[in-house]
Amino acid sequence: MDKFLLLVRRFLAASFRHLAKRNWGAAVVEEYTTILSSIPLSATDVKVPNGLRYHIIDIYIDELDQIDTPRSGILPLESLLTPLRSLGAESPTKAVRLRVEEALEDERLVDWNKPEQAEREGMGDGEGEDEEWAGIEG
Repeated sequence: MDKFLLLVRRFLAASFRHLAKRNWGAAVVEEYTTILSSIPLSATDVKVPNGLRYHIIDIYIDELDQIDTPRSGILPLESLLTPLRSLGAESPTKAVRLRVEEALEDERLVDWNKPEQAEREGMGDGEGEDEEWAGIEG
């Protein structure tokens, strides 16, 4: 089973690398997301086990993150998240819907195409971080 799940992970990573080499072209991304939505992430196909859906949901953002490390801003994130969103909306299984919801709440998705802006905004939040803790005074 572990070998099969590793194969799925490598296939997903290879697919994202292929899309990146094609500069995330709209037509290629659309075709790929259609395939994902119709086979492994199909909400209604009873032949696809939920375990496979869970695994793809769990690794989807991780694999995208590894492929798009430069964060050049050309990755069509909304298009690539379409299969997950449709699975979360259409799945009759509550556990699948919850897993998709958790994946879509990943903090990396918030500032995917603008990481510099998030870093600048995060710098002002840490007021008083340089102060040392003096311990319990009593």
